[in-house]
Amino acid sequence: RKMSNSSNNIVLSGKYELLEMTAEGGMSYIYRARCVKTGNIVAAKILKPEYIGNKLYQEAFKKEAFHSMRLKHNNIVRTLDIGSDGSYRYMIMEYVDGIPLSDLIGGDRTISLKTSVSIAIKICEGLEYAHHKGIIHKDLKPSNHDKTRHGTGDHGFWHCGRYYKG
Repeated sequence: RKMSNSSNNIVLSGKYELLEMTAEGGMSYIYRARCVKTGNIVAAKILKPEYIGNKLYQEAFKKEAFHSMRLKHNNIVRTLDIGSDGSYRYMIMEYVDGIPLSDLIGGDRTISLKTSVSIAIKICEGLEYAHHKGIIHKDLKPSNHDKTRHGTGDHGFWHCGRYYKG
């Protein structure tokens, strides 16, 4: 079954309360969630139910989780925890309060050359770091990068948030 925008008070492993769906990817849903213990807002990436029985998708999700946990860089969203709870397979990541780059440059919207270069440099720095760790980005596209008041965050292996106007 497809998970709805309303989480209906789902708490993963007794630790992460799902608050609202913020995005949907090819094999997962992304939720804004709250850590029950700390109250911190996090992002929960959950494998879609239709892929739970598929070993190929389960393995890809598991690999993504383990590889992303190795990455600690300012321009890459950090994976904080991984786990399963019943039929749910999930990753918990830091929540980035930003807007996908695709929303900034889509349609007839444009950004300045200075901003474009700044964003490109930050994305390249994150990619270079991941490559030095032996990790190749498999889904590089504007919707996997957020522009925030602090720069950009790459969540191509992982996730995002909403636009910060500041």
